[in-house]
Amino acid sequence: MFSTFLARRLQITRNYSLNIMSKRTLVREEAPSEKSNKKPKVLSKQQEKRLERIEKLQKLTDAIKEKPEGEDRFVANAQQNLTFHRTLKTQKNFCGNCWLKKQICICNGIQKFSTKNRLLLFLHYKEYMRSSNTGVLTVLGNPESSTLYLSGKLEDEKALKDQIEKHPHDTFILFPEPKAITLSEFLELRKTRYEQSNLTVSPDVPLNAIVLDGTWRQVKSLRKRLPDGIPFVKLSNSQLSINTLRTQSTLGRISTCLLYTSDAA
Repeated sequence: MFSTFLARRLQITRNYSLNIMSKRTLVREEAPSEKSNKKPKVLSKQQEKRLERIEKLQKLTDAIKEKPEGEDRFVANAQQNLTFHRTLKTQKNFCGNCWLKKQICICNGIQKFSTKNRLLLFLHYKEYMRSSNTGVLTVLGNPESSTLYLSGKLEDEKALKDQIEKHPHDTFILFPEPKAITLSEFLELRKTRYEQSNLTVSPDVPLNAIVLDGTWRQVKSLRKRLPDGIPFVKLSNSQLSINTLRTQSTLGRISTCLLYTSDAA
């Protein structure tokens, strides 16, 4: 379980840090004696920061308790994971936008682009603040037509479901489900749904592409948190990825950034 693993890791880190501090004798209180005029040592700034870090880790450890079952358990794990990684990455000087080290931040170098259709990036909470994540780069490059939604964050999930309810005929999930259809087939299905609702398809109405961002195992949990009845769309041309940031296990399994910027999408 993630909560048990996280609590164990935090406890090990805390015990290890306290052990090192005790061995180095960071604070040494000595009773004044007639033969010794030594003054107690004063903590340096680096040592004070280390103590503050240990206190924060201890608070996170104390906050981890037994989780409820079902959906509430997923939300509780997500909230703790988001808080933990946000605190840890901030301490290690990571950029809060591109999620890379501040020394190699690429925010100013990302070329902006715009698209007619909208990207709704549904990110698994374990992918949050990961330097190898490419979905966040797509959102940074296309801020006007793309939005990032975090799973387990209730306000984000509500906002995503609101978008789906506003555009039920124009929304699809871009994922290679066995029963997934091609984009051309979805456009025909969209036209049929508009006709059944006595509506006319306008060429100016954009499509809503929901992209599930996470590992193949994590994506299964993301699918369960979306409403039923949303069509799945797959790419018609599967090709090998030239991206070396993440290894491609089989043909057609490409990174989120390459998926959205491909010609088929």
